[in-house]
Amino acid sequence: MHSASSKPRFPRSRIIWFLSVFSTTLLAATWFVCATWDHFWQTASLPVWQIIFPALTLIFVGTTILGRRYSNPWLRLGYRISAIWLGVLNFSFFAAGAAWVFSAAAALLSFHIEPKLIAATFFGGAMVTSIYGLVNASWLRVTRLALRRRDGISPGMRRGSSGGGSI
Repeated sequence: MHSASSKPRFPRSRIIWFLSVFSTTLLAATWFVCATWDHFWQTASLPVWQIIFPALTLIFVGTTILGRRYSNPWLRLGYRISAIWLGVLNFSFFAAGAAWVFSAAAALLSFHIEPKLIAATFFGGAMVTSIYGLVNASWLRVTRLALRRRDGISPGMRRGSSGGGSI
C-alpha cells in the first residue's frame, strides 16, 4: 500500500512559530548572561561577546535547519561550535541566576562582597562545569558484556524457540 499525502506533517507556519519562540528564548537567555556579566564585571562599553554569543545562538538555529538538507564540513563546524556555546550557555544561565540571588542575599545581610568576585566565582564554576561536560561527552565508553548461564543458554533465549524472549 502506498499512501502519498500531499499534506505536510507540520505546516510551515507552525515550524516558523516554533523557531521564532525557540530563537527568542535562546536570545533572551544569552542577553541575561551577557547583561549579568556586564553588571557584575562593571563593563561600560559594548563588548565583543555581546555580538558573538547571540550570533552563535542564531548560527545554531540556522545550522540545525540547514543540516536536515545539506551536509558539508563548514556546516558541521558551525553546528559544533554553536552547540558547544549552547552547552556553556546552559551552565552560564544558572550561574547568572545564582549570582543575582547571592548578590541580593549579601545585600540583605549587609555583607559587602566585590561584584567582580561574585561574577568570577559563579561564571568560573559554570566554565569548569562546561569543560568537564565537554571532556565527559568526548570520552567514548562502550561496554560489552557477554553473559552465559550455567546451562549454556544465552539470556533472552528459550529452549526450543528461535526468537528472543525472557526466561
